[in-house]
Amino acid sequence: MRRQGFEEEIPLLAALLKWEGLALTSFHTPGHRQGREVADELRSLFGRLWTLDATELPDLDDLHRPRGPIARAQELLAELYGSEHAYFLVGGSTAGLLAGVLAMCTPGDRLLMNRFSHRSAFAAAMLAGADVRYVCEVVGEEGLPLGPDPGQVVKELRSWRPSLLLLTRPNYYGIGLPLGEIVAACRETGTRLLVDEAHGAHWVLPRLAGALGAGADVVVQSAHKTLPALTQAAWMHCSATTLDILRLEACLRMVQSSSPSYVLMASLDVARWHLARWKPEGEQRYQEALNLREHLRQRGLPVLPKKLPPGWVYDPFRLVVDAGTLGMDGRRLAAHLHRAAGIEVEWAEPERILLLLGLHPRSEAGALGRMVDECIRCRLGGQGRTTARLPCYPELPAVLRPAEAWRLPAEWVAVEDARGRVAADFLYLSPPGVPVAVPGELWTEAGLEFVKQCLALGLMEEPRLRVCVERYAVNAVR
Repeated sequence: MRRQGFEEEIPLLAALLKWEGLALTSFHTPGHRQGREVADELRSLFGRLWTLDATELPDLDDLHRPRGPIARAQELLAELYGSEHAYFLVGGSTAGLLAGVLAMCTPGDRLLMNRFSHRSAFAAAMLAGADVRYVCEVVGEEGLPLGPDPGQVVKELRSWRPSLLLLTRPNYYGIGLPLGEIVAACRETGTRLLVDEAHGAHWVLPRLAGALGAGADVVVQSAHKTLPALTQAAWMHCSATTLDILRLEACLRMVQSSSPSYVLMASLDVARWHLARWKPEGEQRYQEALNLREHLRQRGLPVLPKKLPPGWVYDPFRLVVDAGTLGMDGRRLAAHLHRAAGIEVEWAEPERILLLLGLHPRSEAGALGRMVDECIRCRLGGQGRTTARLPCYPELPAVLRPAEAWRLPAEWVAVEDARGRVAADFLYLSPPGVPVAVPGELWTEAGLEFVKQCLALGLMEEPRLRVCVERYAVNAVR
């Protein structure tokens, strides 16, 4: 990186480096005092992290009242994505979802959300005290979740007229539902749209278009998932014309640390700079990813999805490998790739494995070639054959608001004793962090059978389920 223009290109990192270069004697937090309080034998483990780990000092700005380099870094982020306001998040996308829902929902307001949402979205609904209704997931022919049916979302918007719609797009497998008619219906009904785009921080291309350009009011992205930012670093985009920005900023102050990490924020500044340099050649990289997928298919690797309904899009920078078609258990395949090819995958389940490509996919062709060789070798050798399938998530009836169920007196019961009881806590598989049960939902035979199947497949340990004490739950339902 050239030094000239550095302050204009990456303002927060530049301010942090300038402060580090002053070599001031620290009489302030953090307690490691720029590494001087760290044992000599451990100090080298984190290198310059100690001297860059700063706090709210005059030259370094304040995330909660930005006027200097943080403000400028957020302005550059907004310019890159075309948002009216952008905010750094040091608590992951979770912080953005919490703040967004709290800013746009008051107790009793109607919140429509897709049931296949991250657990943090449900936590946001509970903290807001919203009246929640769910739209169910559509599962494609290949067994991948696709998101809710847009027609069903529109129907719910027009009949229920919620204050807020919360959608996840793209989902964990990189699939995004079409937003056009949903956004139009939101405008028609006066419903604000919040999109959890945690897995789509790089969706800035015409053929990989994010929710912001489609007309969403607030979009939350986990920069650390697909961009070169440190784990936990995320950001939020919003439109000033559709919500109270001062209220949103107040909610961000409520859910984020009053001592945000400057290292995390600097990594966000760097990730934005990196994406800005990548974007002009993004179309070329997108095509490289498509070509790489096709090459892997030609070599015999079953890559999903093979087809999607009209209007749906998928992210070519995510590789979903259909281990079931290979006659293999995805978890055994992942363990074999780790051992034999030095490859660590993002996620493995009975039927498939998921790999995340970088933004320069051609550079990873060699490692992916080794992966194909090992997959073919395993298939020919008959290793890890299985007929196990991950069952579809059950649709449990919601009988109480999540916040109501969470606050009721509760008790812990064994799985076999939970039938007909109201869930008082979450049960989820992580990743992707989508709850099997949400507080307020009724444990049915189908739901408990799903849990038993997950136990048989080794996807979870034997749980005890937290359920509402019956007499209180019955009174609440009545």
